[in-house]
Amino acid sequence: MTTTKKRGPRPRHNDPDPAATGENLRAVRLARGITQAELAQALGFTTHVGVTHIETGYRGMTDKRLNEAAAYLGVAPSVIRAPKAAR
Repeated sequence: MTTTKKRGPRPRHNDPDPAATGENLRAVRLARGITQAELAQALGFTTHVGVTHIETGYRGMTDKRLNEAAAYLGVAPSVIRAPKAAR
């Protein structure tokens, strides 16, 4: 019998369009010359995979992570969470 590590519930995101948020995050990150690993460390992830999941739209961003990313990248949160139609 194997035991699995139980994790607590993941925080829910209220991101209306995770794909657009991911595209915007990637664009800002690349414009600043920041790697996924650097951003991941700033957001508290242990590897770059968390940032990869956000940038591909696989995972949405919580408001807390959105604000942390925006502060680290030096932009307003609305720049990262801008809807596709506004671009």
